[in-house]
Amino acid sequence: MQNHAREGVSGVRPATAGAERLSDALIIWPPFAWDAVKRPYPAPYWLASDLIGHGFSAEVWDVARAAFGRMLDRDFLEGVHEAMTARRDAFEKQAELSPEDAATYRSLLSMIVRMRLVLENHEEVTRAGSRDELLFRENVPIISILTPLAEDFFFASSARYMEVTASMRTVEGIRELLASPDVVRYRDFIRPMVKEMIERRRPRLVGLSFTFPHHALSVLVLAHEIAAIDPSIHITVGGQMVSYLERHEALQLLHEDVGFHSVTYFIGEDALGAIVRALRDGEPLPELPNVWYRGTPAEGLVRPRYNPPPPRGHLGSYRLPEKDLLGIPPAVRPTVWIPVMQAIGCYWGRCTFCDSRTQNGTNALYSPRAEDELLADIAYYYELGFRRMYIVTDSLPPKPALAIAKGVLERNMQIQWSSFFKIDRRWDVETLSAMARAGYQLPMIGMEHANDRVLKLIDKGYDQAGIVSFFDRVREAGFTPAWMLLILNLPTSTKAENLEVVDFIAKHADRVGWVSYSPFEVVRNTPMSREPAKFGLRLAEDDDPTAFGPRRNTMYVHRYHDDSGMTAAETTEVRQAFDDMIYGYVLKGLYGGLGTVLLGEEAPPLLDGYRFGFSPAAHLATDVVRFTRDGRRSEDESYYLLGTLSTSYEPNEVPADTYEVLRAVGGRELDVPELTQLLRDTLGYEASEEDVVELVRMLVRERYLAYVRSPAGRVCLRGETR
Repeated sequence: MQNHAREGVSGVRPATAGAERLSDALIIWPPFAWDAVKRPYPAPYWLASDLIGHGFSAEVWDVARAAFGRMLDRDFLEGVHEAMTARRDAFEKQAELSPEDAATYRSLLSMIVRMRLVLENHEEVTRAGSRDELLFRENVPIISILTPLAEDFFFASSARYMEVTASMRTVEGIRELLASPDVVRYRDFIRPMVKEMIERRRPRLVGLSFTFPHHALSVLVLAHEIAAIDPSIHITVGGQMVSYLERHEALQLLHEDVGFHSVTYFIGEDALGAIVRALRDGEPLPELPNVWYRGTPAEGLVRPRYNPPPPRGHLGSYRLPEKDLLGIPPAVRPTVWIPVMQAIGCYWGRCTFCDSRTQNGTNALYSPRAEDELLADIAYYYELGFRRMYIVTDSLPPKPALAIAKGVLERNMQIQWSSFFKIDRRWDVETLSAMARAGYQLPMIGMEHANDRVLKLIDKGYDQAGIVSFFDRVREAGFTPAWMLLILNLPTSTKAENLEVVDFIAKHADRVGWVSYSPFEVVRNTPMSREPAKFGLRLAEDDDPTAFGPRRNTMYVHRYHDDSGMTAAETTEVRQAFDDMIYGYVLKGLYGGLGTVLLGEEAPPLLDGYRFGFSPAAHLATDVVRFTRDGRRSEDESYYLLGTLSTSYEPNEVPADTYEVLRAVGGRELDVPELTQLLRDTLGYEASEEDVVELVRMLVRERYLAYVRSPAGRVCLRGETR
């Protein structure tokens, strides 16, 4: 590696370049990950904590939080509303749209209706508290619009970040991306915040956390803007996405037109400390095994050498810096999820589709902290008023889980806590019961599949019988039914094997609180990507139209062929079966409360005792120009768009009769007999109670109901029993 002095992007040296540094390091969490506002992502804070522990001045800047706060400004929202309306008008002048544009148009209509409601009530909803309080609070209508708005305006949707990460494969692609009109609009929005922060703190080093694919555009824009403001700042990039990069890809980020001066792979604490020390002392940048600097020659290692994690206790504690904790308003602290480090790496570490073994380096890795350190952290946060903790680990093992649960109970701390979690025969009823009593919230659990051959192929460590046994122990321990995540189209899995999963969930529907699924992807740095033939896969080129995966390879996902698995048509059929399974078996328990069947075949006799709430504010309708899903224009005028602030971002087109029903019952709480009579009196709807039961089923399934209340007084609102 060669060391190079920091060179400016332009020949003009700004006034800030020679000014006194007020901060050694500024660690930046980029936009946009909405969950990370209410659940701060730990890595930037722990990096800052480590630097502070070594005597440096360091702080975290959560740009996502700052940007979301700025998006609450009325003038910004009005500008977006005007731009969206213009886009809508342009669509409606066309006789036919592509299927993709038809989907965009429907989403756009819903957003316009939602935005109109926000603007009409802007003063009322923003005076409820400070910007930070609004961002952290739950179920605030104006906040619910920010995520879809960010996905549209800041390109955080899955389709756009695939496009962006593919563009990052060449310097020319990055240049074109940064100069494109949409990105210029984004840069104009974010520049004032970046300029104010950099000129106020004047850090020696800026570290950008490139952790998720949808950070791709933001890290490029931030690096470019910071380099233009003060070219004397050393800008480094690290994070999970960086650890996927090969040498030639990393070199694109180190080109002077991009803005970065170093790329940090794997564990970053030691590297950042060494670089900051050299910058502070005016020394040459250090040679490090997991860092490349601008000017790295083309020859050399394909990937940096593995940088082992620091020994346990290296940081003293993995606590968030006190300044950042105190910056969270006390009123909302009980609802904010605070990270507590349990381990680097995964105690299982054998799943063949997972990259946990390589994201932290080139070999298997599991480095846990002592349980008493975790409990001390939890107690510290508890004293500051925080009541929700997520245990940071690739998968929480049973032994430390029991120790944490016992410690929480002994200290009588009333908290909620959660973590990643896998099915394991070592989860006994004693451990699970203690966790339930201590406030543990079962997360969505990666069951992945239910066919024994496929489970063995992906090396999950259990079979179908083990899943059933796990269900039994979870129920005996007093947990609510678990939420399960499945993977569609795992390598070599056949149609019959995947339909076996549907039958398995149907058989055990009373033990499953919810089911979701995701498509299989060949992720880099996994056993499947390193030895694809061993798992029946063939990696494909970008221009292969018959391959599975994203349209283009990106920095972390490959396109592939699975010659022994399902065809595209079979995959579509199985996906539909998965959807039918979710709606047919799972939602019935969701809306009926714990253990109560509401939407199944047994529902009619039970429905008479239930009361239903219809929210008038949740449903807004507008006449629309209607395009079918294949993009053809329809002259059917009996459809309305429902834009809602409380459910899906996607619009629902419904017959006028259905909308008239919703309008008639808005703001009312009714049981089946009362609803039947109301429909007769107001709409002349001559229907039996049995017909109304079917109507209610449809309204629940489509989520038009605001809530369902059982005879026992339980209220089920948006899938949560209260």
